[in-house]
Parts: sequence; structure tokens; C-alpha cells
Amino acid sequence: MFQIEKQSRIATKGQTCQKFDATGIGQDYIIRLNQCPITALLRYNTWSNGERDITCLDVSGDLRLNKIIGRMRLCIENLDSSYDYATLKTALIKQEDPAFATLHKRNFTFYIDVLDMDLVAELRKFGDCKINSKEILFNSIAKNRSELCIVYASKNETLPVAAYILTRIIPILYADRPKVISNNLSTSWHK
Repeated sequence: MFQIEKQSRIATKGQTCQKFDATGIGQDYIIRLNQCPITALLRYNTWSNGERDITCLDVSGDLRLNKIIGRMRLCIENLDSSYDYATLKTALIKQEDPAFATLHKRNFTFYIDVLDMDLVAELRKFGDCKINSKEILFNSIAKNRSELCIVYASKNETLPVAAYILTRIIPILYADRPKVISNNLSTSWHK
């Protein structure tokens, strides 16, 4: 589906997920999609205050993806000393003007029915992880309990990069394409 190529580490300066100005170290990744001529530069930021996130710095090949540059970051949280987690909101372009991208809460069915993609299987290609709602994973009773979340080993930096691609880039490219319904896929998923 896509390739992730690790690039150089670089000193960086910017704003964290919690809106603090900070310095840090950024690990750059070049992303190439196999289905289309799209290349993106993503940065995994580790900020001086301990916060971490992934953001898109540049993209070429499809103008719709310009809407995520510098926006739509994936914030990474510590669960404990060995595991991290990230909330998996989905980037979609609004249908009405102005047509900009926003993050939405979507479930597994959206990825199967609209994107024809098994999100769990795709993410597990990059490492061992648990993916489900916050209610299931953390016994959350908060308003956001139905949001999808991924829990994975802290040392795996590639998995959240893959999560960014699958929840930010892929949905923008394919959510509005004509759907061809596969009976085999639909049937096997709902068993």
C-alpha cells in the first residue's frame, strides 16, 4: 500500500499538541504510496517537554493533500513505561465551501465500507498493537469513549507513522472515490 523510508534526524522548533512553544528533535520519514505518484515528508517530533507528535511537512502528487501540511497532527501519549497510545481520528475534506480538511471520529466499518481497507490488519503489518475504542481499551466512560485508539510498544516509531498515513492521507485520497462493493469482504468482515 505504501512505503516508509527513514531519513535524517533534525533539531526542530514549533508548537506541541498542548500548544506550548518548544524545541525538540524531529525524525523525518519519506512516504511513497504504491497506487499513485504521491510522496509526503512526515516528521515524528519529540519535544523538550516530553510531548510527541507526527505532522506532515510537505506533499507532492495530489493538491487535496496540501490541506494537511502543518495540520492534522497525530498526538502520541504515554500509557506507561513500555506502551504509548494515539487517538485515530480520520481526516476528511468537507463537502461544502470552503473545502478544507477536518478530523472526524470514524469506526472500523467506515474503513471497510468506504475505503475498502482493514485498518487493523494494515496497522499490524508495522508491529504488534491493539486497536479499538477508548471504552474497550481503557474502560473510558468519557464523551470521547467511542474514538478509535491504538496502543503499541513505545520503541516502535514506525507504527504511529503508518497510523498517520492510514488515518490522514489515505482517507483524503480515497473517501470520495466510487465504491465497488465486494460481497466477500463485506460478508467476512461482519461474521
